[in-house]
Amino acid sequence: MKNNPLRILAGGLTALVLATAASGYTYILNKNTGLPVRWTDGTATLRIMLGSAQTNIDGTTFNTSAKGAADTWNALLGAIAFQSTFTTGTPTDGRPSGGSRTNDLAFASTIYGTEFGEKTLAVTTSWFSGNTRVEGDIIFNSARTWDSYPGATRANLYDLHRVTLHELGHFLGLDHPDEAEPPQGVSAVMNSRISSLDTLTMDDITGAQNLYGPPGPPENDAFAKATVIGPLDANNKAVLPGFNTLATKETSEPNHAGNSGGHSVWWKWTAPASGPVTLDCRGSYYDTTLGVYTGTALGSLTVVAANDDINPGVVQASSVTFTASTGTVYYFAVDGFDADTGGITLNLSLSPVGGTKPTITTQPFT
Repeated sequence: MKNNPLRILAGGLTALVLATAASGYTYILNKNTGLPVRWTDGTATLRIMLGSAQTNIDGTTFNTSAKGAADTWNALLGAIAFQSTFTTGTPTDGRPSGGSRTNDLAFASTIYGTEFGEKTLAVTTSWFSGNTRVEGDIIFNSARTWDSYPGATRANLYDLHRVTLHELGHFLGLDHPDEAEPPQGVSAVMNSRISSLDTLTMDDITGAQNLYGPPGPPENDAFAKATVIGPLDANNKAVLPGFNTLATKETSEPNHAGNSGGHSVWWKWTAPASGPVTLDCRGSYYDTTLGVYTGTALGSLTVVAANDDINPGVVQASSVTFTASTGTVYYFAVDGFDADTGGITLNLSLSPVGGTKPTITTQPFT
């Protein structure tokens, strides 16, 4: 799955090669914003044209083996679902001059006229606008001998199922972590090289869920169910992970940072001391919006601070500063610009004036 040096306009190719290596999740990025390139929430239709004539070692056909890989990803992701259709024909080039906007899985002897690398098994093309992926094809090298089987790799016989799992990871936006800087060392299907690993690992799953969330809405979707932030650490900081995938926007909810959004989640924090607070979404996986409020009813909140981008259109994380008052309850809302979604990292830092009020962490003995 070694990066292919060929880059075509706004798209590119990601390839799978032979051998064994380690990994840890990383992403195909929009180099202008630094954010992952991902699909919008919804359904991504796959036109699978790999064929059904051969019965594989595991009892599948090439079409059903590929669909099984897509279904494996579907069971793990919240905001996107693959819809597989079986068809015949020739894959259609997705570059702007072709304009197919179909997502094809097929065997071919070249990648739309470009030769496969010497050890390349398959490539995934990617076409995107801004942070949004708009089309992708998976082309399997027809010069290889293919089957579908579990377990250890077999000499000169390549498992289409595990290769499809990997290439669909690229389709979702994952890249080769063992080729990151610095290289990461956790076992994962998203390695750049094929191995006897034939199932997704937690590293693969976490990487994809950072983009599309797990199944089901987040627990802090509603204002009334805001996640309560506990005591800060010894440095008066907290790092709060979350997702806004499959979250909703409630009636009477404000537009955070002036944008309509549509997928907000909430945190609730009682300031343990007075002093300046910095709150930001650095490390989140999408274009966030952020609002800080006081009040007890959604329809009558008072805005304390709000922000869309740290650097408009470039650094698309949000950041605010405000002065907290001891004992005041603050609500933090994180949404997505124009309903964008993904994994959230909310970073909270307090600089207490005159120190932090003590808290009882262990009850005294009597």
